[in-house]
Amino acid sequence: MSVQRLNQSQNWAVCLLGLILLMVFAGLRAQAHPRKEAEIEITFNANTKKTEIVHRYRVADAEQALQKAKGAGLSIMTDPEAQALFGDYVEARISLKHNGKTVPLTLVGGEIADGWLWIYQEADPLPEEGLYVFRHSALMDRYGEQVSIINVRLYDQVQSFILSRTAPWATFRLDGKDTYAD
Repeated sequence: MSVQRLNQSQNWAVCLLGLILLMVFAGLRAQAHPRKEAEIEITFNANTKKTEIVHRYRVADAEQALQKAKGAGLSIMTDPEAQALFGDYVEARISLKHNGKTVPLTLVGGEIADGWLWIYQEADPLPEEGLYVFRHSALMDRYGEQVSIINVRLYDQVQSFILSRTAPWATFRLDGKDTYAD
């Protein structure tokens, strides 16, 4: 009888170990693709005298979203037309307002490097005074978990915001005053 219990205990231990390994393996597979996020930097370029807005998206996320919207055969990696379509898609989902007035943004271009799709925009220099509202919802219409991390580096200030589907905008000032003060 003691031999039978030992075998039964060993069976349980092997099953438990197998279950733990299965959970670990499943957890690693679930984390194989990083979370859906984009990064946007807003800075001033002293050489060009322009405000630059630089977007960074994972090529795989951008391509998958573009294929769902425009057709399965599109390749951002190899097709300049697909790249332009994604640039237009981003441009339609971004806006910057200063004191309620739209700041004109110009799409300069883009490039692909190391698995990232970079999109470049520019605007005239932004005034230090006043209230800004930055809206960015690219990929949020395709992926509910998509977030965009916005870094504003202007007038010796750094401000960071995380935008999501439920809050795709950031309100900020560049003059150091409280954004929500009366």
